Amino acid sequence: MLAALRGEAGLPPTAQVELAGNLEEDDAPPLGALLALLPRRSDLAGAELAVRAARADARLQGRLGVPLPSLSFQGGRENEYFAQGGLEVPLPIYQRNQTARAVAAARVATRQAERVAALARAEAELRAAYASYEGARGSFAALRAADDAVGLTERLATRAYELGQRDLASVLVARRTAAEARQRRLEALVALGRAQVAVDQAAGRPP
Repeated sequence: MLAALRGEAGLPPTAQVELAGNLEEDDAPPLGALLALLPRRSDLAGAELAVRAARADARLQGRLGVPLPSLSFQGGRENEYFAQGGLEVPLPIYQRNQTARAVAAARVATRQAERVAALARAEAELRAAYASYEGARGSFAALRAADDAVGLTERLATRAYELGQRDLASVLVARRTAAEARQRRLEALVALGRAQVAVDQAAGRPP
């Protein structure tokens, strides 16, 4: 599990990793704070970089569409010394790299649309994960609130058996019911932990 955790976190195989914390005390930040973290997700960060690269290429193609004049100067001596200069402008001046500029502009629009779509998908994923987390947290809280009642029921059944007021079968049924309740509580705790991990992944939070 530690080796898999290192791989998921992008850590070296020899990195020291320690599993710590208490699932029962772990609490996710508010949804608004997690939504603010979305631009840090690797896919959204990549989409933003793609938009910037497309814009940089569009600016480059725009500059290439401007005819660049060049100056020339020549001097020498034949019968006498002479010098001449000139200004050269590429022709035809109406050819301003329109095709490449149009392609670059289309690429910018495409990358921007992809970024918007990726952000919408990420937000939907985060909201769904957070809703599942809140459901898991509520389920676990309800089962944890029943701990005292489960323990009291088990103790009362045992005490009634010791006093001869109940038979052994009743005590075994009470203990089995208590064990099942504790198992459901443990399963709810595991589900809460998994829901918390899903929220962290959806928000792009570091492990």
